[in-house]
Amino acid sequence: MAMGYNGFDYVKNVLVHEFGHHLMGGNEAHLQPGVWGMIGSYGSRSQMVSSYERHKLGWKSFIQYDFNPLFPITLNDYLTTGDALRIKIPGTTQYYLLENHQRISVFDNIDNTNDGKGVYTLYQYSDVDGKIYFINAEGKMGLAT
Repeated sequence: MAMGYNGFDYVKNVLVHEFGHHLMGGNEAHLQPGVWGMIGSYGSRSQMVSSYERHKLGWKSFIQYDFNPLFPITLNDYLTTGDALRIKIPGTTQYYLLENHQRISVFDNIDNTNDGKGVYTLYQYSDVDGKIYFINAEGKMGLAT
């Protein structure tokens, strides 16, 4: 079987992950468990490039607000447009990163437990390091389920 012992999806994810290391740096570039991205930890939600990774590589800038805007913000589907919102937490170097996943792309496999459509939130601990955490709908950080 040419797809490897664990199947095509596993082999594809490993290739994306290792290529991510080539782009983002050495072994210290791993993302926290539960976070999606090229260099997500083993068993991460998805190997799609996260908004944090796109920004760090200079591929896409965030829509960014450091205050409460006076007008509505439109956040289009993340995978097809690259739109992501970054909200600075006042008085810190910390941010919330919001991605709208509408499962338009076949590669948008962020959540296979249901239809997976919705806004997903990451918490970026600082501008400097790669400490990114998944925030669930109850506002709890940690591993994604």
